[in-house]
Amino acid sequence: MADLPLRAVWYATGNNIVLRADTARRCCHIRLESPDENPEERGGFRIPRLTEYAREHRLELLTAALTMLRWYVTATPPVRALSPWGSFEGWTARIRNTVVAARCPDPGATRRQLADAADTDAAALRALFEAWPSVDWHDEGVTTACIAQRVAQNDQRCATMRDALLEICETAHARDLTARRVGTALRKFRGRVMGTRRLSFREGGARERYWYIESCAANCDDMGN
Repeated sequence: MADLPLRAVWYATGNNIVLRADTARRCCHIRLESPDENPEERGGFRIPRLTEYAREHRLELLTAALTMLRWYVTATPPVRALSPWGSFEGWTARIRNTVVAARCPDPGATRRQLADAADTDAAALRALFEAWPSVDWHDEGVTTACIAQRVAQNDQRCATMRDALLEICETAHARDLTARRVGTALRKFRGRVMGTRRLSFREGGARERYWYIESCAANCDDMGN
């Protein structure tokens, strides 16, 4: 880890891209939608060759952008409270606030939509949390070997748990839900909070780990205070 200034911006484009949740948190999403069936055949643009225009008028465009920033910093116009964007406080304080103060749309407004679409594990984890009692019968914690054994018994009570594990283990076959594979998947989500609960484990004898779902409502309240 290095605490160094980042002065580069990366751009990527694609069709129906799916991101993992942690990556989505670091993306400013721009979605291009057209009412035309074949948008690549459109014409009549005010600036037909945008890339060439940007190169030819680079100085003018940079001057305009820097003028907006200077206006915001010196005039400090009132800006409505924006939702936090963790790890990007500096960008929000300057760039994002300047854009909003200039009465343009909030560039961070699409982040929540992208995060919801990108977090493909969230639904599976919610199902896993709800179905946890089907494998942890006494609410005392359970090993991955026990989990694998119980979901393999074709018991209807474990159907939801089995489906959730197939999703987070990224496999389509129940026979692949071995203790090792289940353990690898659960470790990836250890500490993940869903609502007021989170996944955790404690060490047992013979180097065993007992996984359980715990309430974190009290801890969340303490953090808020």
